[in-house]
Amino acid sequence: MEKHGSDAVRCGVSCQVGFIGSTIRAFKIRVDEHKGQSSRTDRRSHNPPHSAVRGHSEVRDVSLKTEHFKTIDDDILRCQNV
Repeated sequence: MEKHGSDAVRCGVSCQVGFIGSTIRAFKIRVDEHKGQSSRTDRRSHNPPHSAVRGHSEVRDVSLKTEHFKTIDDDILRCQNV
């Protein structure tokens, strides 16, 4: 999926913490940044950009999976004042 805009991720464990963000990058690239890996090689990045999502997953010792992420319709966010 190459859509950009708002994205959300929910923690994969019982804490149910969620993060909402927005980007101009393609969805796969942003997910890979959160995961700390290169979107070209799928290998761990030596110097990944800061990600609160990745920081939370490391503290909770949870692997980030692509299925934890989804795109959000910006119109829905405006209606919910999120």
